Amino acid sequence: MDTTFAMANWGCLKGATATQVDSFSGTVTRFVSPHGQFYLKRKQSIPQVSRELRVLHILAGEHLPVALPLLTHDQLPYVANGSGVFCLYAALPGTPYQDFVSHQGLIKATALGAAIGQLHVAFAQCESLEGFATFGDPSRAIVAALRAEQPEGCDVEHLATIVATLCSTDALPQTLIHRDPHPGNMLFEDGQLSGVLDFDLMMRGPRIFDPCYCATGMLLARFTDEADRTDWFDVLRAIFAGYCRMVPLTAAEQSGIFTMLAVIQLIFISSALRTHRPDAARMNQRALFWLNGNRQPVEEAITV
Repeated sequence: MDTTFAMANWGCLKGATATQVDSFSGTVTRFVSPHGQFYLKRKQSIPQVSRELRVLHILAGEHLPVALPLLTHDQLPYVANGSGVFCLYAALPGTPYQDFVSHQGLIKATALGAAIGQLHVAFAQCESLEGFATFGDPSRAIVAALRAEQPEGCDVEHLATIVATLCSTDALPQTLIHRDPHPGNMLFEDGQLSGVLDFDLMMRGPRIFDPCYCATGMLLARFTDEADRTDWFDVLRAIFAGYCRMVPLTAAEQSGIFTMLAVIQLIFISSALRTHRPDAARMNQRALFWLNGNRQPVEEAITV
């Protein structure tokens, strides 16, 4: 969207400067004006905005720190024109946690797990909402597609061997899930959760997807450092310790965490290949093979 057009629709952007921001979930522009800092995000459709808005109102009512789309001059939560559908959000306070390998870092990882659990407790109030896609179990479909395509550097048969040992994610407790709860989407201020960001990818799926996704992201961020890989088991344990303070795991969830970690890596491999990032696909494949070779310490870390 043209920044001048955005400024014409939201008065808070008057006199703002604009910069583009990298975001996996879509196009984002950051505005800094005399009124504060704001983020303009492209949305898939007006129905997506409507679904997100219903969820955000419920989460805010459950005292979760979320940002609602700001209303335009026409009192709408979005602007739609020839270039797409856009929402504007005020920046929330706080900063993301980083560095999770020290003792203080493990305290932060526990706080992240608890924040995801807090989000899921609030999501439980959204069960009556309709229109969300469902997760399903993509692992076998991904392997079948990889076998048909035979991408360079992809050990499809090794992947297929791992997938054959996984349990079905369909049998796990399902809820609305965030789907992108990496540390950058959780803000903290003075040790308290101050913001949960980026609800664009929400769908219904296994609730352990979110804490597993968070843990997997931390593994990949430092995967090239072998010492950090060993420390990651403590991070995994801390995330689930925090999560279980809010949402106790069922027996099926506890036994299914390795499966979910593996499925997330398969999704990453597929996504990286689809977006022509072969180096990322190879790293995700290495991470999956490493996880598979370390099933026992993974299972020991998640005995909560």
